[in-house]
Amino acid sequence: MDLRKLVGHRPLLQVGASVIAEDAAGRVFLQRRTDNHMWGYAGGSVELDEVVEEAAARELYEETGLTADELQLFGLFSGPDTHYVYPNGDEVSNVDAVYVCRRFHGEAVAQPDEVEAMAWFLPDALPEKLSPPIRKPLLTWAAERTKGREPVKRVEIFGNNRHPEFDVTRDGCRGIVIRDGMILLSRETKTDWWLLPGGGLEIGETLPECCEREIAEETGYRVKAEKQILTLYEYYGGTRYGSHYFLCSLTGEGEQRLTEAEAERGLIPAWLPVDEAAAIFAEHRCWACVSEEKRGSYLREHTALCEILRETE
Repeated sequence: MDLRKLVGHRPLLQVGASVIAEDAAGRVFLQRRTDNHMWGYAGGSVELDEVVEEAAARELYEETGLTADELQLFGLFSGPDTHYVYPNGDEVSNVDAVYVCRRFHGEAVAQPDEVEAMAWFLPDALPEKLSPPIRKPLLTWAAERTKGREPVKRVEIFGNNRHPEFDVTRDGCRGIVIRDGMILLSRETKTDWWLLPGGGLEIGETLPECCEREIAEETGYRVKAEKQILTLYEYYGGTRYGSHYFLCSLTGEGEQRLTEAEAERGLIPAWLPVDEAAAIFAEHRCWACVSEEKRGSYLREHTALCEILRETE
């Protein structure tokens, strides 16, 4: 800032340190900046005589509240791809040391003066508006994380109340368990509400671990998540909901471990013929005037089940 007082907006060489924080599910933590309204990861200038790795850890903590337990150098990025003009007119040519952090602790907290929103993103579902200086490093990371993987089909559902941009992401997993032509469902007896079993991703879980845990808790059946075959994104209000569907095999039986809310709704496991389950979810439009939540969940399950049965025929 002292130098800017002397040179104004003229281009400066800037040495930076940045961190791609990656959780157990392989998602990256991004924040939408208040200055350019684009998404980026934690990073900033290296201070005089500061060790670059220490600068990266400092920036991660200052900007997100997360403390790095281990950092791995991902790469050095420079040149035209990292040249940037800030909204205030300041121009920089960045030389950025980018680290990946897979071991961290703490709770993410947004800085209100610098951050509009924060969310976790899978490498194949990054937001479109990426801040220019971080675009090449992040896309390079995403390409490496998805290299060699069999692509998973992606379907999107857009609610009528969706915002032009989403501020929050919610990821969860659901399982397809079929035995002798019957599919495993969760049924709320108080409302006669049917769903494919599954739920939200917890901190420290991989996607298959989430699927297996949720099915065991909801239904009492132990399963192995064999293959992810569909990701379905729903956009309602300012939130993007991600449901990751796995084909699962039965490995055993146990007991349900319901939350208080699930117990109050009378959640039980139920086996139905696949075509009967498909017919239930196909009636999603009938619930439009009764419950938007039920209409949306049935539309999600109907869309997913149709796609999955088509793929497995």
